[in-house]
Amino acid sequence: MKVYKALLGLLGLMGLLVACQQGGQGGPQLGSPDFAVVLSRASVGFLDEGDTAEVLVQVVAKNGFNSPVTLSVENLPSFLQASFNPGSVTPQSTLNVVTGLAQATLVLRAMATPPTGQNLTLQVKATSGSTTKTADLSVRTPVVVLDEDFSGGIPDDWEVVINEGDEGWRDDDPAERYDDEDWKPWGNIVPPFAIADSDWVCDLMDTELITPSLDLTGLSRARLRFDHKFVYYDYGGDESGRVDISLDGGSTWTNLVAYQGEDLVGRVVLDISSAAGQSNVKIRFHYANADCDWFWAVDNVRILGF
Repeated sequence: MKVYKALLGLLGLMGLLVACQQGGQGGPQLGSPDFAVVLSRASVGFLDEGDTAEVLVQVVAKNGFNSPVTLSVENLPSFLQASFNPGSVTPQSTLNVVTGLAQATLVLRAMATPPTGQNLTLQVKATSGSTTKTADLSVRTPVVVLDEDFSGGIPDDWEVVINEGDEGWRDDDPAERYDDEDWKPWGNIVPPFAIADSDWVCDLMDTELITPSLDLTGLSRARLRFDHKFVYYDYGGDESGRVDISLDGGSTWTNLVAYQGEDLVGRVVLDISSAAGQSNVKIRFHYANADCDWFWAVDNVRILGF
C-alpha cells in the first residue's frame, strides 16, 4: 500500500511538472516552435598569426522545434578564418517542452598578424528557414608592449652587461657571419641584429642583453617572441644561451628557455602571462660559458598582450 501511494504521488508530481511546462493544467501552449543560440564563452583573443580559439555553439530548441539550423559568422575580420564542425545541426524538442539541444564547435584561426589595439565583435548566426538567431562574440587583439628589430642598432635604453671578457652584445656583426655562405640560413633575421660572437673575440665571454623596463599592467595574457640563430661549438664547447624574465626590474630572474649543445635557427614564441599585470618587467638574453666558441644572434624581439 505504501509503495502504491508513493507511485501515485510520483505520477502526480510528474503531471504537475508537465502542466507547468504547458502553462498550467489544461492551459495554453508556451508558444510556437522556436530556438535560441548560446555560446560557451563571451570573448576570444588573438596575439599572433597562427593562434586559434574554439567556441562551443549550442542551439536550444523548444515547443516542438526540430528543423535543421545552419551556422555562420558575420563581421569576420580579414585576419580571421572561421569554420564550424558540423556546419549544420538539428535539435529535437517535444511539444511545449524545452528539451532540444544540438551543438557544434566554432574554430577561429588567425591567418595573418592581428591588428593591434582593437576590440571587435562577431555575430554567430543560426538560421533555419526565414528565422535567424544571433549571439555576439567579442574578439580582442593585442597591445604591442615591445617591438625591436635593431634596425637602428641596439637602442640606448637597452642594457649590455659584460660579466666576463672584454666584449659583449653588439649590432655590427663584426665577423660578417651574415654574408658567409657557411652560416646560412638566417630565417627572419636581417642585418642589423644583436649578436654575441665568442669566436670573433676568441676569449672568455659572458654577456647579457637586457630590455628596458616594461609595463604590463592591464594585461591578462602576454607573449614574447624573437628570431634567433644559436651556433654551438661541437668540439667540447659548453657555451649556453638563456632567456630570462624579471618581474622586479632585474633584481631577480627566472629562466624561460635555455639553449646548449645544438645549432638552432628560427622563431621562438614563449608564453609570459605570468608577467601580465606587472609594471617593471625585463627580458634578458644571457650568453655565457663561451671561450672562442661560436655565436648567438637575436632579432625581432616582440612582446604582445591583451
